[in-house]
Amino acid sequence: MSYLEYPARTHKQLYVGLEENSGDNERTRSRLIAVFISFSENRTHKVAKNIEAEIGIYPGSLRVASDVRKFMRSLEWGDFLDVLGELYHTIKAEIVVGPRGDVARRELGQYLAMVNRVFGEQKARLVLKNDGIIHPKYDMAFDQQRMALIRGLDLDSYEAARLHVEACEAALLKDPVDGSQAIRSIFLASENIFKQLGRKPRLGVGEARDLLSPILENMYPEKTNGLRASLRILKSFGEWIDAAHFYRHEEGKPEPSQPTEELGLLLVTQGFSFTRWLVDIHQFQIHNAQFSGENS
Repeated sequence: MSYLEYPARTHKQLYVGLEENSGDNERTRSRLIAVFISFSENRTHKVAKNIEAEIGIYPGSLRVASDVRKFMRSLEWGDFLDVLGELYHTIKAEIVVGPRGDVARRELGQYLAMVNRVFGEQKARLVLKNDGIIHPKYDMAFDQQRMALIRGLDLDSYEAARLHVEACEAALLKDPVDGSQAIRSIFLASENIFKQLGRKPRLGVGEARDLLSPILENMYPEKTNGLRASLRILKSFGEWIDAAHFYRHEEGKPEPSQPTEELGLLLVTQGFSFTRWLVDIHQFQIHNAQFSGENS
């Protein structure tokens, strides 16, 4: 059997080298250590053996709570997450037919819920799944779009938009996810950047077309494929604006129904991309104005 045929067992095997949605801080660790101690106290020998065999770290006996705290606080974050996963595997291995298996099955569900509750309340974008691995709550493509936008908003003039992005993230980390609020927040971030491009009171399909078309033509004066592609993107931006409006809450009207998590993530991810695109257009506009002023 080649190494490719062995499924990943731990967080680090899947995500080493990738940017982690860390969540690593003193309070998060303290809460997760307390959960670990609570569920490992009757199986310390087994979980210690599994940690050494599967992760390659000797944890000691783990029989005394102070020793567990010392050991887990010494770990780097990826190893810490994998130790949590090994306790999941240890409990799962105890599920057998009969009353003893019923107890283990119940404890496994409780452990999963408690770990994920801590991740949720501490706003760590992580989740322990039924494979015993702690994964990013959202996939890496989503997080790459999010990080690209945050880097693009690293200017004082974009502070309001950045706050809307933070509100979007907070809505996604709720349990259950507040997809409608996440969509509204990323729309407001996009609208904030859009208003800085010209004197438009709102972000609508017509307003976007009228304001952005001449700017794009100025960006690509040679009528190149870049202009043709950008005008197609502008058309897609209009479709996204229309789609996002279904989840805008108008005063005096009922709260819109929640999108499915998949649809909400799709609209938010597209919103990240379009908002970053508007930032790039705005920066072109600023630099073009400065260049024109220097040469006038």
